[in-house]
Amino acid sequence: MTTTITVSNSAQLAATLQAAANAATPETILLEGGTYSLKALSNLDPTANVTIESASSSNQAAIQGLQISHSSNITFNDLAFASRSGTPTGDMAMSYFDNNVNFTNDSFSGPVSSSYVSAPVYGLVVCDSTNSTVSGSTFQYVQNGIAEKENNGITISSNTFTNIFGDATDNAASWNVQILNNNFSNIHIDSSDGQHSDAIQFWTSGEKTAGGNITIEGNTYNIGSGAAAQGIFMTDQVGGLTYSNVTIENNDLVGTAWNGITLQDVSHALVENNTLQSVIGTGQISRLTLAGGVSGLVENNKIGGFENEGVNSATVTGDTILPPISLPSHAGSLVSSMASLGGPPASLSMVSSQQLAAFGAFGASFQAVSPPRA
Repeated sequence: MTTTITVSNSAQLAATLQAAANAATPETILLEGGTYSLKALSNLDPTANVTIESASSSNQAAIQGLQISHSSNITFNDLAFASRSGTPTGDMAMSYFDNNVNFTNDSFSGPVSSSYVSAPVYGLVVCDSTNSTVSGSTFQYVQNGIAEKENNGITISSNTFTNIFGDATDNAASWNVQILNNNFSNIHIDSSDGQHSDAIQFWTSGEKTAGGNITIEGNTYNIGSGAAAQGIFMTDQVGGLTYSNVTIENNDLVGTAWNGITLQDVSHALVENNTLQSVIGTGQISRLTLAGGVSGLVENNKIGGFENEGVNSATVTGDTILPPISLPSHAGSLVSSMASLGGPPASLSMVSSQQLAAFGAFGASFQAVSPPRA
């Protein structure tokens, strides 16, 4: 039987959470409409799940600057997250050193008038945690949607990312990662950032492991009114770090930049049944690129082009080339001959200093999650 408690202000919420810290039966805490401050939550460890959600979806409760750590079995559902008052570019929510802390059906939205420099740096940051889920949520008008780092078991599924000014998802050094059935559109590129934008990016900068057991499946990207962002970009900036057991399948990406799907230093990759559709007017071809150190199977993809760079041992078979299409929002002339279009960016090591600084803000004491034992 679930116990339900309704609260109407931050003090009541804090007291109710502390009382529920060791709950043995499921509890639901309903938040009446209004703004709540929840920072420095820690050591909440109920035996049964505690759900914090809006009392009414038509009057969503807002939580400013959530910070939760060393806690478990907590779900945040149907809530609107915002940066803390006085820090408009601050991260909206942070979860670190947690287990089974989940975000479902939530909203992470900056001001509609935001630009790259004025928007919150991240909607949600999850680090050094286990068994996390982010699902059914919306990320918009933020520099970057989700950053996840050094986790063991994280699922990002059925979310909507739109009007993003940097990357929709940033991922580093995590194991057992699932990125499933998300929708990406209207990702912008700001000249003040000086970097590319990505729908899904994995990097190794500052890490000791690349991570592995990664599935990226069923996601869609549409350029919409945005710029041509990179689709799925998995590269090794450190050198000598290898992602293992990576499956990328059944993704449908329309209007990406050159790096529609790019892999570097990936062992046991399975890349199949993806669509990379180039769009006239972007000046770029959506390509599948093996950038060195890739083993496994690449098959039955429909792509704008293919690049085999460096030394790769992957088997490539059954892929077909798609001609570019027109979209009303990107009318123009695209040279159809890929040979005359030049190549991708010269460097695969394009991680913005702000993104790394945001990760670093959690402190140097973070320890990488070790790969699971066989």
